[in-house]
Amino acid sequence: DNFCEAFLANEDCSPGNFGASCIEGITLNAGTYTIGVSAAGAGELGAYDLEVSCERADSCADCGDGATECPAVLDGLLEASDCSLDNGRLFDSYEIEVQETQEYIISLTSGNLDTFLYVYNGESCEEIASDDDGGDGLNSQLALTLVPGTYWILPSSYAAGANGSYTMDINCNKAAPCPPCETGEAACGEPVDSGFPLDTCARAGGQSEDIYTVVVEGGVLNVSLASSEFDTYLTVYDSNCLALGANDDCEPGNLELSCLTLEVAAGTYYIGVSSYAV
Repeated sequence: DNFCEAFLANEDCSPGNFGASCIEGITLNAGTYTIGVSAAGAGELGAYDLEVSCERADSCADCGDGATECPAVLDGLLEASDCSLDNGRLFDSYEIEVQETQEYIISLTSGNLDTFLYVYNGESCEEIASDDDGGDGLNSQLALTLVPGTYWILPSSYAAGANGSYTMDINCNKAAPCPPCETGEAACGEPVDSGFPLDTCARAGGQSEDIYTVVVEGGVLNVSLASSEFDTYLTVYDSNCLALGANDDCEPGNLELSCLTLEVAAGTYYIGVSSYAV
């Protein structure tokens, strides 16, 4: 490695084959390494062929930092030796097993990073969701419904090669506080002016939440939530009370406005009016 400490060596690829040595199938973090070419016997001389081939590591299992569960709070560190994506972003990866369909709220915060958050399918290691600034300021947050299976959560940064510390908060709940926590009704094109909170309902993180029922004919659903008195947080749930989307700030740094645009089928939906902080 870059400290000139040997961590792998091989004399014969197969027993009795003195003409070939090989080291295969190892996963290395980003960095500089030294390959030593030598002979088994002292003083042996001769020509040789050295072949080196590389493949980018699987973003999931090959770069795994361990397993996690829900709920959980993880403190981590992005550093130069971590794996990186094709775009150059360093990342850590945590495996999570989902036993039943639930709504997941995953928050990634940092005091020295512009965070970026990914969720990958565990079987195919393909991205299924990502977020840059869905949380407060330059922090990331994802609200998504996960069905039973294996997933990987990847805390990363917006800038390629950026390193620093982070905290990742994972919360989940089987059902959102829909009826009997219903606060009132809303209708397309009819603004609702109200105080907050009006009810005793709460999100998984403990924040108060007022729930409004809305019936739509299908198409594009635009919802916005504004307040000059608290940091708003907006969620839209389907008829089964599973989150379809959530938003803290429409624009980075604008704590007084949350917004969502969703394509929905005709039916009944629930709008959650809440605050970012408890």
